[in-house]
Amino acid sequence: MDIYLVRHGQSEFNVGLTDFLDSSLTTTGQRQAELTAERLCALQLTHILCSPLRRTLQTSGWLADRMSLKVSLVPQLCEYFSNEHYLSFEGLRTSELLSRFPFAQIASPFPLIDPWWPNHVETLQDILDRVHEVRNAIINLEPVRNACVVVISHADTLGRLLEVLTGTYPDPHQPPWNDNCGISHLHHEPGDEHARLIFSNDTSHLVLTP
Repeated sequence: MDIYLVRHGQSEFNVGLTDFLDSSLTTTGQRQAELTAERLCALQLTHILCSPLRRTLQTSGWLADRMSLKVSLVPQLCEYFSNEHYLSFEGLRTSELLSRFPFAQIASPFPLIDPWWPNHVETLQDILDRVHEVRNAIINLEPVRNACVVVISHADTLGRLLEVLTGTYPDPHQPPWNDNCGISHLHHEPGDEHARLIFSNDTSHLVLTP
């Protein structure tokens, strides 16, 4: 099984245009998402898993369109609610998500029950528990012939997922970093406890033109 971890494209929040936690992609972020889709569509993808936030869904839309694949909404992949700023967050309800992003779907084993986002400041253990659920679900896809999975999420969430997949002891301060639309590639063999990291945070495909 091949697993590709992708951070969303540049968002309005990333560049200080808004303090809204569910902000959209900038023009640069949209171009980054397009270039990332161009790179990944050469793969024989079988699954796309995505955080139910706008910036991740907008990023995944380019890939879903090129591959004619549905995107599975995974609430466990949402942003790490690491401080009190997140307590004011309210995401799009399930019906709005499915209406605004017609390529998205609710798929087993990830129920999307409103409110699907955390309602408390999360600890390191909270985020590790979430990404362990995602890790287990991905590994359970292995009976699918030549499974190839893309996971589109957020910097800290992906960093923790990378640690869990590779069996790296969680860094209490900062997980492995992911730039906007950076790609990490892992390979997992059936029966192995951990995945093997092929490369991490590759942004070589992001050749932006003026």
